[in-house]
Amino acid sequence: MVKEGYVKETFIQSTIEREKEFSTGLPLGQVNIALPHTDSIHVIKQGIALGTLEKPVDFRVMGDPEKIIPVRLVFLLAIKEDKDQVKVLKKLIDVLQIPSIINCLLSAESAIEIKEVLISNFFG
Repeated sequence: MVKEGYVKETFIQSTIEREKEFSTGLPLGQVNIALPHTDSIHVIKQGIALGTLEKPVDFRVMGDPEKIIPVRLVFLLAIKEDKDQVKVLKKLIDVLQIPSIINCLLSAESAIEIKEVLISNFFG
């Protein structure tokens, strides 16, 4: 996201520090997700980067940081306006509760296919 001009260099460390304080792992059943993000002052233009992980990475659970879950989908969120964070997070969480969408994202063979799945379900 830094390389593509979506976020400032400070975004990386700020996101790591925020994740330590406010965990973003979400248990969704078979495939868990994480939604790391940080303050908009580190964002140049809004975007979402998706990491689909072959081997899960442990994240602490949002709202229950004592609990750790293995995560296979990491949505790195660059949200330009702080006021939009809750709205974007809620919509994304709602969409990602649909198992067929998770399956499509995990089986996607290209970034274009992932983008199409997200756009059609997020904005459709």
